Amino acid sequence: MLMAVLIVPPVMASAGDKTIDVGGKQLKLVEHKEDNIGDIIERGHVQSSIRGQLGPSTYEDYRVYLSKGMRVEITIDHTPTTATGVLLGVWDDDLIYADYIIDDDQDGHAHFPDSGTCIIPENGYYRIVVGAYDGGFSYDGWYDIYW
Repeated sequence: MLMAVLIVPPVMASAGDKTIDVGGKQLKLVEHKEDNIGDIIERGHVQSSIRGQLGPSTYEDYRVYLSKGMRVEITIDHTPTTATGVLLGVWDDDLIYADYIIDDDQDGHAHFPDSGTCIIPENGYYRIVVGAYDGGFSYDGWYDIYW
């Protein structure tokens, strides 16, 4: 079994110009989508489909309102399967707080978090992010939110 070691570079962001800086590389927002998942408290789990196509150094985000203590997972399949620098993560609405991974496994599949759990620290709007750190790729997948 192949294992990848992830060294997470520092993150800086700018909500004004819609860029995120991951380890010195600027990723530009290409599409922003709003998701309404208001029934999450009643159901305990919501899954929402995501898909798109990204060029190099770009990202798409899905904006959702989340409550403190909720858990988030993101799963995608991507083409080409050899894509490197597949960025998956969660940012707050101001693009300040971030929890993310950069997947370089080149197996056509990426999952966030790669280990452990992403727990939302406080109530508010968050952005589920899929980004192309290196080359571009198309993707199809989903994100899960658990209460």
